[in-house]
Amino acid sequence: MKNSQRTLDLTFRYGWRVVLWGGVPITLLFSSYYLISPQAYSEFFGGRDPQGVRRLAALAHIVFAIGALVAGLVNLRRLTRKGPSRRHKMIGYLYACCVVTSATGALLIAPYTLGGKVNALGFALLAMSWAITTLIACFAAIRGQTSLHSRWIIYSFALTLAGVSLRIQMPLLIVALGLTFDQAYAIVPWSCWLPNLLLAHIWLRRRHQRQFVGENAANQTA
Repeated sequence: MKNSQRTLDLTFRYGWRVVLWGGVPITLLFSSYYLISPQAYSEFFGGRDPQGVRRLAALAHIVFAIGALVAGLVNLRRLTRKGPSRRHKMIGYLYACCVVTSATGALLIAPYTLGGKVNALGFALLAMSWAITTLIACFAAIRGQTSLHSRWIIYSFALTLAGVSLRIQMPLLIVALGLTFDQAYAIVPWSCWLPNLLLAHIWLRRRHQRQFVGENAANQTA
């Protein structure tokens, strides 16, 4: 039992580092391409949005998603080192604004995504879940419900990392499993975020169990 728990802890610890040092730079690089290249939007959405009606929504989604990713990483890193502070709250509000704006843009462009209605539904549900979890965490913080805020902000940031997961999964599905781009893109609208939520739930449950054991041990020695 202890060995399996240790294995799970190590998986979370090193898996998190792989995502940070591998996936995040790749995500920022690809996102920057869509901002810099004037042809990027037409290459991806051209046939489905020939007039470029949703181009502004796509740009807002990308820009504010980058903002949410950076703000979330900064806040989580500062929190683990110093605990909550006024700066933590300010960055937290910036993170929430970035998430809601990016999620709104994602909802507007979801109907134009590759793969039809099923893919569009996957990305739309991701956008709504991202905004909802973030708002729950934000309102919990305003009300001083620290434990509730801590739980829901983990779910929120797990969904923030969906863009990172997507860019890690696509080459793996194509290179490792030999799928075509269209086949891989039929999977990632769901696989880029549902497993993230599951892993966040498992991690939160493990944290709660450790806290419960620690409190029991403290009570017994008191």
